[in-house]
Amino acid sequence: MPEPPSENSFRRGGSTRTQIVVPLRRVAAPAPEAPPRAATPPAPPPIPASGKAPPRPTPPPTRAAPPLPDRQPEADAATLRLPRTAFGARRWRAEPLKGETIGVLAVVLIALLAALWLWPRFGADLPADQLAVTSATRALGLGGGPAGRPGVTVAGVQAGQSAAAATANNCRPGEKPAFSDGFAALSKAVGGVMGDPVECARAEGPNGDVAQRTTRGLAYYRRATNMPSFTDGYRHWALTPNGLRQWEGTSVDPPSE
Repeated sequence: MPEPPSENSFRRGGSTRTQIVVPLRRVAAPAPEAPPRAATPPAPPPIPASGKAPPRPTPPPTRAAPPLPDRQPEADAATLRLPRTAFGARRWRAEPLKGETIGVLAVVLIALLAALWLWPRFGADLPADQLAVTSATRALGLGGGPAGRPGVTVAGVQAGQSAAAATANNCRPGEKPAFSDGFAALSKAVGGVMGDPVECARAEGPNGDVAQRTTRGLAYYRRATNMPSFTDGYRHWALTPNGLRQWEGTSVDPPSE
């Protein structure tokens, strides 16, 4: 406990003064702070009685990266790319063709050659179109058809010319152009519409068809229909089982009844 203050009296100059003496208390110095302790690592898990360490915890599975898209297949044909040159510009460079592309091109070439080789044989199976359409309708003559419609010129023989003015073809020695068989019957049925023959009848194609040019058009016989017919390039006449038929246009055979 602190001591109570003591009073000391003394006299100075005829007066009495009282001096109070207060004892001082000694204060203890603060204790130094202890340094912070280092973090203590966690103690390893206890080893079981079997003597084997427990299995380590399995880390969580990491998310797999998405698969990269498949590479686009390169074109079979020659692909043109533009590599950069030393000056930054691009120049054309054709990549070499692959073996598969060369094989495809070879097959296409063989198919084209086969089509060209077989084309004449396919054309021989269509004599009717060649006779009545190609030979007559495409001709550009005068006076063979009705007014305002194209006439017919067959191998340079215009409508209205005489048979003597034309050159006879397909005739045997001593033979002269004349209508025979079905063409003779058709000429008799239509009168002077057919004109005069300028050549002997000739076979057209392997199907047994027959054609014969006249001064006014083309007479043709189709074995498939067994009908002799005649055209001046637009009008047609044919001897059918039901009699003489006439029609106009580019149709080879008469329209169905």
